[in-house]
Amino acid sequence: MLINNSKGVFTAALAAMFVALAVQAQTPAQKPAQQPAQSSLAAAIDKAAAAAVARGESPGLQVAVFKDGKPVLVKGYGSANLEQGVRVSNESILRVGSVTKQFTATALLLLAEEGKLSTQDKLSKYYPNFPRGNDITLEQMLHHTSGIHSYTSDPSFEKEGMVHRSTEEMVDYIGKLPKTQDFEPGTDWSYSNSAFFILGGVIEKVSGESLAKVFKSRLF
Repeated sequence: MLINNSKGVFTAALAAMFVALAVQAQTPAQKPAQQPAQSSLAAAIDKAAAAAVARGESPGLQVAVFKDGKPVLVKGYGSANLEQGVRVSNESILRVGSVTKQFTATALLLLAEEGKLSTQDKLSKYYPNFPRGNDITLEQMLHHTSGIHSYTSDPSFEKEGMVHRSTEEMVDYIGKLPKTQDFEPGTDWSYSNSAFFILGGVIEKVSGESLAKVFKSRLF
């Protein structure tokens, strides 16, 4: 598992992993003592991560890869704080950011499997007053095709930064932005932090628990 905020780093490391795994697949089973695949995998990922930081794709990142419950590579790269010159270590705490989206999607789909909601539900079923809610499905929100404008692209976010609000306050804030829709639902693709935040609110409404509690009890 590799967590960072740079698509380029993620892509490079994944490519390295696939190359190394291909080498592993070609390694004869009768030579376990040499174990070249394990070291090749670690070396390939290490090289890709270090190169990505050197190219400036990310100031710093952490990599943690486990196979069969055992660490293949656990290492920090680059800087955690550029001003103070602090290096990334295995103990560094990084903002989880959009890594939460995969867990939000999983939790939503678990609820769908249990028949507690449908990905074809309209957003208006859960937020009747949200703009264009009757035209937008949960599935479109999952796929970033809802057209809901991302609040992180609004000038007010750039000015205020992250402001702590309750789920209902945040959904209300998103719904009252000067621009709420980038395109007609289902006609295009655009990454939307707003859509996934609102999906978290849907999960809370359906489950009756906070998103954090759902993650903890259902996934972790």
